[in-house]
Amino acid sequence: MFPTGMYPVDSTSIAGAILDLQMGENQILFAVNFARFDSNSTPSVLFNRREWEWPSPEMYTEIEMVHYVAAPDGTFYLTMDNTEYSVSIYSESGELADSIYRSDAPRMPKTDEEIEEEIAIFEEHAVEDQAYTGGYQPCPYYQIISLTGVDEDGNLWIERLDTDQDAEGYMFDVWDSTGNLVYTASFREPESGSEIYFHVDQYGILAEVADPDLFPQVLYLELRDQE
Repeated sequence: MFPTGMYPVDSTSIAGAILDLQMGENQILFAVNFARFDSNSTPSVLFNRREWEWPSPEMYTEIEMVHYVAAPDGTFYLTMDNTEYSVSIYSESGELADSIYRSDAPRMPKTDEEIEEEIAIFEEHAVEDQAYTGGYQPCPYYQIISLTGVDEDGNLWIERLDTDQDAEGYMFDVWDSTGNLVYTASFREPESGSEIYFHVDQYGILAEVADPDLFPQVLYLELRDQE
């Protein structure tokens, strides 16, 4: 459930998320620091922080909605709600510099049956979590964006999860660091129908083909212009 991913910044730092647990006489505070770290787990630059006072079943849902990536120059991209098309852009000094938003990408609601199924699956695995006290309620909307990474030109790649992959393939919006849409890209799904996970960085675009019936595959994708 915890946000994962650490990204190298310059040659001495990393950027990502670290859990901060604070215990007082009458309360336990769970927090996540989205920050830049130098030589230890104390943030040198704090981009954002989210706190929950235990017990807090909504913590599980809200953490699942978080996604972030960082660029080598220290720019940090963060969405606290991946069920809507909204991303905050933080400068290397930690200031909110800009944002990305699309009004033409509405939220996609789940059915009551889908929500009940998610609760049942979560409760089955939560028996091993000593911090969980019950009451989990998943987000009533689907995730519609995934922050895939930052390319060699410093552009942020956002995968669209609200499109018809069978008809259109995997769709990406590519944004610059000031929140301007540069171009869109697409990748046709292999005939096998396997699920694919993407990663973009300054070295290129990788695609991991996840299929339990096949050997693991990692594809290196080449970007081409299409007229």
